[in-house]
Amino acid sequence: MEALIPVVALVTLGLLAHRFGADSRPTIRSEEDRLAATGMIWESAAGTPATVLTNPAGLAVKADPVVSHLVWTPVPAGSPASPFPTLHALDRARDPGRAPFATDADAAFLEQRARHLIDRHWSERVWLTGFVDRARFERLCDTLERDRQDRRIARRQVDDLELSDRSSSIAS
Repeated sequence: MEALIPVVALVTLGLLAHRFGADSRPTIRSEEDRLAATGMIWESAAGTPATVLTNPAGLAVKADPVVSHLVWTPVPAGSPASPFPTLHALDRARDPGRAPFATDADAAFLEQRARHLIDRHWSERVWLTGFVDRARFERLCDTLERDRQDRRIARRQVDDLELSDRSSSIAS
């Protein structure tokens, strides 16, 4: 009699899994899935995005990649970790001719800002796959570039201030 209870429970769970286990959503849920449905593929050898000439519907797909690939490099045990891992990953995905974020004087501020923006605007799939669509990637890089320029302008304005040893006439 006691053995009958687990058997009935397993049969009931099996029926519930069969009934509610199927995905009931009719559409694709994320931008990455949408890109895959339009014909975007990733070459496993190079790790870079590539496009196929036609998608299943027969429509032409753009030849330029619309996906950036972020490379999260593991740190071997015993070696010093990078103080700015997010900025290093962004720099590796950007064009090589642009000024890197990770070696900037304000890299600590930019790292915190990049993490905040990524948490706010990117999906968790970016952290799992390393792939993000080009528009979101460029928006993040443009925002960080504006923040870097604003900090440089603010630093120059502070450097131009002159300090005086004379006491203020307002204090008297």
